[in-house]
Amino acid sequence: MTQVDEIKATIETKVDEIKAKVVDATSRMELKKRIVDNPWALVGFGALAGVWLASHGRSSKSAGAVAGILGAVTLRVIRDASMYQMTKIAKGWLEFLMMPTPYAH
Repeated sequence: MTQVDEIKATIETKVDEIKAKVVDATSRMELKKRIVDNPWALVGFGALAGVWLASHGRSSKSAGAVAGILGAVTLRVIRDASMYQMTKIAKGWLEFLMMPTPYAH
């Protein structure tokens, strides 16, 4: 094996490692999917952050802004998750209503 082949193999190995890291990071960054799968974790985090902000130091505009943003994000996630669940329930209900019955003429 020549030196050029060894360098090429080393580069290919490094590129494969970088690809694997990018795929792993991308899968972890699918934040919306993770939040929809488990919205209560975000609610708990928002509540904890609100309590922490309220209990540490004097009140400031930035702390109020952060708490407001966390509250808005939490409410939006809860709304999206509940709409998703309601859509699934409504779809199942409509499919049930459209099923043929043995007594239909």
